Amino acid sequence: PWLRHALGRRVKGRRVDIRKLVALICSARPLKTIPRQTHPAWAERACILMDRRNALAPFWDDFDEAVERIFQLRGREGLKVGLIDDGRTEPDPGTPLLILGDLGRCAEDEGLLGGWLNLGRKWRRRGNRLSALLPCPRNRRDAERAALWRRGCGTRGDRLPRQGQRAAFAEDEGEAGRREAR
Repeated sequence: PWLRHALGRRVKGRRVDIRKLVALICSARPLKTIPRQTHPAWAERACILMDRRNALAPFWDDFDEAVERIFQLRGREGLKVGLIDDGRTEPDPGTPLLILGDLGRCAEDEGLLGGWLNLGRKWRRRGNRLSALLPCPRNRRDAERAALWRRGCGTRGDRLPRQGQRAAFAEDEGEAGRREAR
């Protein structure tokens, strides 16, 4: 479900959205179309970019396996897959983008962190919906990147958040301390 949300979109189904219909009728506005319920579906076009820095070499096989599983779930049609550094694979404006990497958090290099912030801002201005599957624990994050990227942690101790659960990325100080101690 998390991957479908990261690389997907909401589409109108056939079922009537009763709540919206009642709200329209109660507001005495003209009814031009009947509102329909939406459901999650894979986006027609999407992009996956992998971070192949040497520091992340232990995770390269995991990244490749994740891409293969996404191909099995979604199919290859309309899905761009590339490396972050090659410059040849750029997400189309307005498409969902999934990063398989650490967004510079494992390196603790300010230049690298700033580069990720600039890329995130650039893609956000172009209308891309940004998600990242991180191979590092949640305690390696900061507020600036959290505002740009919807993130899931791919470590064994962390679960991917459910769809629409923004609070899953926020952890109170006590929980972060207990997790660090473990």
